[in-house]
Amino acid sequence: MAAAPCLEWALTLRRRRRDTERRSSGKGEGMDWRVWLERHRGQVVGSLLGFAVGVAVMAWGLLWTLFIGLCVGVGYAAGRYFDGEQDAFAEWIDRLRPPGRR
Repeated sequence: MAAAPCLEWALTLRRRRRDTERRSSGKGEGMDWRVWLERHRGQVVGSLLGFAVGVAVMAWGLLWTLFIGLCVGVGYAAGRYFDGEQDAFAEWIDRLRPPGRR
């Protein structure tokens, strides 16, 4: 008779885990696409960025794509400078340096 409560507990735990997986995988009604996007923002942005770079390399070639990326980076740095973050570029350079040379 002692096995019945253990079996019941295991079945309850299994049902809870299944329901949680169903909700978190997007198959249940409780999952909203905005919640999913918020949870996986880095993966989505990285995938879109990788896709855009791939298309750019196919369309313009590697050197033009690198040049455009460099121009975007310089424009971003200039924008941060004009937004009032004058030390942002120096902080970024300091992060690139080895710890002993800062």
